[in-house]
Amino acid sequence: MKGRMLKEASYYLRMAAGMAQLQLTAMPPDPAAAIRDQFEHREERFLQMARHVLENRRNLYRRIFDVAHCSYADLEAGVVKNGLRETLARLLAAGVYVTHDEFRGQTPIVRDGKQIEWSAGDWTNPWGRGLMEFTTSGSTGRPLVTRIGVKSLMYRLAHEAIDVTEHNVRARARVVVGAILPSSWPIRRQLLWHRLGMSTDRWFALCGQGSSAAYRGMTAFLVAQLKLLGAQARYPEYLPPNDFSIAAKCLAQFRAEGRPAYVRGAVSLATRIAAVARERGFDISGTLFSVSGEPLTQAKRELMESTGSLVYPLYLSTEIGDLGYSCPAMNSGNCVHLCEDSVMLIPFRKKNMEFDSVFATNLLLWNPRILINVETDDTAVIERVTCDCGFQRAGFTMQARDIVSYGKITSQGMTVQATDLIQLLESDLPARFGGAPGDYQLAEIEGAAQTEMRLRVSPRTGVCTVEPVREFFLERIGKLYGGRLSQNVWQFTDGFHVVIEEPETTFTGKAHAIRHLSKF
Repeated sequence: MKGRMLKEASYYLRMAAGMAQLQLTAMPPDPAAAIRDQFEHREERFLQMARHVLENRRNLYRRIFDVAHCSYADLEAGVVKNGLRETLARLLAAGVYVTHDEFRGQTPIVRDGKQIEWSAGDWTNPWGRGLMEFTTSGSTGRPLVTRIGVKSLMYRLAHEAIDVTEHNVRARARVVVGAILPSSWPIRRQLLWHRLGMSTDRWFALCGQGSSAAYRGMTAFLVAQLKLLGAQARYPEYLPPNDFSIAAKCLAQFRAEGRPAYVRGAVSLATRIAAVARERGFDISGTLFSVSGEPLTQAKRELMESTGSLVYPLYLSTEIGDLGYSCPAMNSGNCVHLCEDSVMLIPFRKKNMEFDSVFATNLLLWNPRILINVETDDTAVIERVTCDCGFQRAGFTMQARDIVSYGKITSQGMTVQATDLIQLLESDLPARFGGAPGDYQLAEIEGAAQTEMRLRVSPRTGVCTVEPVREFFLERIGKLYGGRLSQNVWQFTDGFHVVIEEPETTFTGKAHAIRHLSKF
């Protein structure tokens, strides 16, 4: 226990040092110039990173390229002749990619009948090391640590600067809705706003009473550091369990003051705030919800828009970087401009799949990892777009729409890997309560104002009382990576229920252990 506490303390101290470094680094005079420079040099920077891994015979990428009979010289020639997108697509067809489960260490990497041993160092980018550290791994996989450097974070400010201009964020009150540590994005969000010359007006936080005193204390410490170094940051204001009325009333107050808010948060949490505002007659018209963390469904969009609010999705990843931002013209569906200055996304249909997977390749030299055709665990339609906005003028001429995650549960912005849940649903629950694989199904359900989790238990199991099943499931899920935070949020929002009913099946009769909100 003592060793774990020391490890966590070291982890958050490094995070604090990284945030201080970012806060004190001088801002570039023209952030847009960084994007222009990156577009001009993205191919050569990609090849620089590719050469680094392919010249090492023991590196994972070198061994995958060898199986495909592709050398660095072949790669360079392909980029020069056919361009980056076409070259990456040809590599995918030749088998040069890493699946999401392989990247997570959930399944072995096997090529040409031989298992390829690898280490976390195979992904490490020597030009992208930094102090701000985030652990990203499934509980059954090996740990993957993302150490983000200041150069990478400063570059992302260029994307944020376009978003601020396009959505007139400076003229709005700025509100964050999100959990405290171990979720760190609300604190980083306040730091990025500060670097762009803006303050944070309110932070509404979840899980204040459900989180440990250590997390609450470290959260307060990081905010205090931001304030000490000059940021107009806000400490978290803990919402009562399953009650978003305080946040809704605050947005109405900002509206009455003539300064409608710009709200960053998960899709379901934003929807809950809008639902409360509609139910209680709070006027939050003109509020702009900038949402991420889970699919923005049409039902959630319509609910938020029914209050007179605007809704725009974001497509972001700590591991990969900024994937996409929506402009004011993207006011329907689930659509973003792709940030192809720094990341290129290629759709590819793997064998026995019913839809395209999206594979990501890093083009930014300061990204913490070298990624070449790594599966993102998402599916999307990727196509060219034409509109008159700052993103288009900056060179973001491709868009992704109908973005859905198919390999993890992302309800209410919390993430639990599907591969971790399979063991619980198909082995642990049947062993404890009876039944067999296929008798338990975790489903994302479109509730009245939020995405809810429903654990379906087949009557065949003989289960008559759901409460023991609920307690067992929540206790076990709390031990998974991402599970403790998900457990707290689902309990806070009353967003998890157990029911005795037959699991939903596909038209072919299959009963999947996990049924996502969007069906393919």
